[in-house]
Amino acid sequence: MNIEVRETSGAKASETQAHVTELGRLAEGEAARLSFAQEQLWFLQHLEPNLTAYNLPRVFRLTGPLDVQALEAAFSALIERHAVLRTRFFERGSVPMQVVEPAQPFALNIIDLSNDQPSEREVRLHTAVKAVVSHVFDLERAPTMVGCLIKLDKREQVLALCLHHIVSDAWSNPILARDLADAYRMALRQAGTPHLPSLPLQYIDYAAGQRERAESGALEAELAYWQRYLGDELPALELPLDFKRPLNQSFQGAAIEFDVDASFNAAIQNFCRAERCTPFVVLLAAWQLLLARYSGQDEFAIGVPSSGRSREDVQDLVGFFVTTQVYRARLTPGMSLRQLCRQVRSDAIAALNHADVPFDVLLSSRKDRREAGRSPLFQVMFGVQMADEVGNLEFEGLAVTSMEYPHQGAKYELSLDLTIGARQSRGSLEYNTELFKESTVQRLVGHYRRVLEAMVTDADQSVQTLDLLSAEEHRQLTQWGVNSTQYSDTEPVHSLIERQVKVNPRATALIFGDQQLSYSELNVRSNRLAHYLIGLGVKPEVKVGIAVERSIEMVVGLLGILKAGGAYVPLDPEYPKERLGYMIGDSGIDLLLTQSWLKSALPLTDGLRVLELDTLDLSAESEHDPQVAVHGENLAYVIYTSGSTGQPKGAQLCHQNISRLLSATERWFHFNADDVWTLFHSY
Repeated sequence: MNIEVRETSGAKASETQAHVTELGRLAEGEAARLSFAQEQLWFLQHLEPNLTAYNLPRVFRLTGPLDVQALEAAFSALIERHAVLRTRFFERGSVPMQVVEPAQPFALNIIDLSNDQPSEREVRLHTAVKAVVSHVFDLERAPTMVGCLIKLDKREQVLALCLHHIVSDAWSNPILARDLADAYRMALRQAGTPHLPSLPLQYIDYAAGQRERAESGALEAELAYWQRYLGDELPALELPLDFKRPLNQSFQGAAIEFDVDASFNAAIQNFCRAERCTPFVVLLAAWQLLLARYSGQDEFAIGVPSSGRSREDVQDLVGFFVTTQVYRARLTPGMSLRQLCRQVRSDAIAALNHADVPFDVLLSSRKDRREAGRSPLFQVMFGVQMADEVGNLEFEGLAVTSMEYPHQGAKYELSLDLTIGARQSRGSLEYNTELFKESTVQRLVGHYRRVLEAMVTDADQSVQTLDLLSAEEHRQLTQWGVNSTQYSDTEPVHSLIERQVKVNPRATALIFGDQQLSYSELNVRSNRLAHYLIGLGVKPEVKVGIAVERSIEMVVGLLGILKAGGAYVPLDPEYPKERLGYMIGDSGIDLLLTQSWLKSALPLTDGLRVLELDTLDLSAESEHDPQVAVHGENLAYVIYTSGSTGQPKGAQLCHQNISRLLSATERWFHFNADDVWTLFHSY
């Protein structure tokens, strides 16, 4: 939850008050359209019925004498007061609708483990909690909340709760905790179900009013601001991934928790006072900088949740009010960390003053290119909330503590959430496990700490010169660079393949999908390309760019360049245009190999010769080995990494290195195009 959303300017407050009268109370049992945010989750759940990424679990340890009957009565009172918890969702003529069901008694699933052996008890406790956390909701049935009480002994219990996000959000947590505690206290003192004070409005009334306001054109001015701010099209954030991106968006995920200690927390607070900003500004600026350095991009978008509760009459309602605002990251080479913070502060103030536009309304008005496997507009989230907004339970006569629970799912590629306390803060970095390894995310957390440390100790340094690496990482890089072994007998890779052709020409050399090439076929195709390149002036020490997808052409292109004596410069077509443009200019290539369908997406410059490998006619070229003389120290390829300054940096490697690298795999005699892609694009 964005901590700035509670600050309201005078102009905004008066506008909010003017809208209070627009909300009317729907009749009991009257159906209404879903809110824009609810509708998005409804469609996601229908696309993937077993989706649990939008579960909102809480787990508590209760110590003391618990009255189970009073607790169940308290839950019944809570569901009676907040009608959204007893709302069911359905379709009427393909339009998702919601209707409030009559209040019913709520029953906890009770599991008694008090007679189990300690080791068995822990296993069964974990299993019971996991079942609640990973509960698959049927949104067509109310209530959209499940609970389980696990008895450990006479005075120890664990309460596991889970709601679907379609009926709740982070702001709702303290409301739920307060009302449940009040109802439990009432149930201890009276027989039967307690009754909490009724609310003048319910969430379904808000949803109906939101739809009416959007359809009346009342959001046009605010929508126009967002269109100007975001521009015509936002570039996708291209983070380096550990795994190939799935064709369809995945929601498999995990999270890494980390602490911000008291002294560092105090330093952040002091910096905020000096800059007259909230911690949200500093923490988001640091996140923008870190993502820029990892991606090599200066511009991209980040999603930031906003409470969506500018109206006074919805402050005490449980429900899914939160919407997502889109923040543009715009880093420039000469910008300092302080200037970045001030830019984010300006963006946050403007976002606060234009906070009423539902994300789905903004999204439907945009013409940005949609990609399979990616969420639209942004792929990464960032959120901050204050510790007193978390909503811890306080039951009379009981000591209540929050417990960790197994994390389930990831809504986006990465989601960084921070909870700010008076002395200590806590962070959680959720990540998609089909894109990233845990070790990569651990490294991200470490580098985020480094950026924050720089923010509060030397805010006037440039975003370009900030060193992300720790002392240990610098030592590791130094160790990797030490290699005293001599390889005097190293033979170039393409010569090894030519030798293999003489030994076993019909053996399978290359596999890509259902395509295969023998060593003889691979050698002939790469020879023809090599002779063609020689005719264009390629020779030892001449660099040739290659921008291709995983394919047969990729391997033929690489071998053809090497056989001509040249050095290849791999350019990943999935990289952002500005990154590719820098690499093309910095490497000094004047010849580029690519594929016809990629050409239009590449940042081609005047004077750069381009060959399309899939359409190039090489039938007139010689099939014989070119016999270009190269030695182990001739340049073999130039590969780019992100670099410590944010700009990609090229590393030049010779034939000796590449032969050693391939030999180390012990697989070079049988290529797979995916293996070669990884090998030739990273080290």
